[in-house]
Amino acid sequence: MSDYQTRNTDTGAGAGTPGTTGTEGTGTSGIIGEGTMGRLQEKADQAREMLNDRVSQVSDSMSRMGQQVSDTMRTGMDRIRNMDSNDLNVLYDDMLESARRNPGRTILISAGVGMVLGMFLRGSNRNNF
Repeated sequence: MSDYQTRNTDTGAGAGTPGTTGTEGTGTSGIIGEGTMGRLQEKADQAREMLNDRVSQVSDSMSRMGQQVSDTMRTGMDRIRNMDSNDLNVLYDDMLESARRNPGRTILISAGVGMVLGMFLRGSNRNNF
């Protein structure tokens, strides 16, 4: 029994308010039975345990996701650092060649990118599309 329960369920002499016999004490034993208090305490302990388990699971998941993001960023930065001007020139030439072979697709992609950028950059006072 906790200290709180001991203080509030003591119905011995002197436990009541001044001028009473002590059986009318301010404890909770008259309103809520000892068994009910015990069951409530058990339920609270079970809920606390479940909550601690869930918090631990979420913490572990977030830690793993943070590690994955960190690894991905590190890999991307390594690739960018390892690129030299020749790689960029080759990439640029490949893009130009692709645009020459498929001009329609290039125009559609450019229009889509422009639309998305326009949606992000337009003023917030316009609500329609």
